[in-house]
Amino acid sequence: PTGKGGEKPRRSFLEQKGMAAMLDLLFQKGREAAAAVPGGKDDAPVLPHPQIRSMMNALVKAEGDNYSKVFAGFLASGGVVLLSGARDVFQTNPAFAEFISKLLWIAWEPESQRSFLQGEHGKEALGLLGALFESPSVIARVCAGLLLSCLLASDLLEGKEMQAAVGVHSLVEDLISCCPVWISSPKAGDPNGKTDAKADAEFAAFIQSLGQSEDRFARLLDCATAPWRLNGDTLPHEGKP
Repeated sequence: PTGKGGEKPRRSFLEQKGMAAMLDLLFQKGREAAAAVPGGKDDAPVLPHPQIRSMMNALVKAEGDNYSKVFAGFLASGGVVLLSGARDVFQTNPAFAEFISKLLWIAWEPESQRSFLQGEHGKEALGLLGALFESPSVIARVCAGLLLSCLLASDLLEGKEMQAAVGVHSLVEDLISCCPVWISSPKAGDPNGKTDAKADAEFAAFIQSLGQSEDRFARLLDCATAPWRLNGDTLPHEGKP
């Protein structure tokens, strides 16, 4: 949407809150599609609308290094409330949780982190992370853990650090037991416990992409060193995540 036509259409798209409009439509289409599925979502999983998804991916690519700034503006001007209001979609349709958590991770520079928590929408922000934590999607849960870890590393949680650290610690322990590095994931709903090779391949590709850019790799390193830095340059006790 912003990669063609020059700077004027791009500016107009952003000023008219085009990103919010696209995501709102994405969630609306998701709810409509879920309601139209006979027999429930397990028979026919609902996926994000392909055209809207493609437009969002094009926006990320077109903005490049500026995407974090654009996304920070979206979050600060009602984006957190919009995303938090779609928690019902995330919890029932894993593909939506994956898509939104990836958009957040790509944008998760300090300016986006601050915009996420600033103002009066802190409750909605943490509620959104909670919904991603509880998603049936392993990819969304990993992203949620990384997003929360970055907020911890940036010292932005203001009194909620211990609760967040315990949540991340529990998530890591849970993921270790099902990570395809050690064991293949059982296929959802399969009574014989057959593994889901496609899901394992997608998860492995996702893990490899987490540090794809220099900025994202730096975030991972920052999270890894945060326990040392935030504990007075000493490793925290095992019982204190």
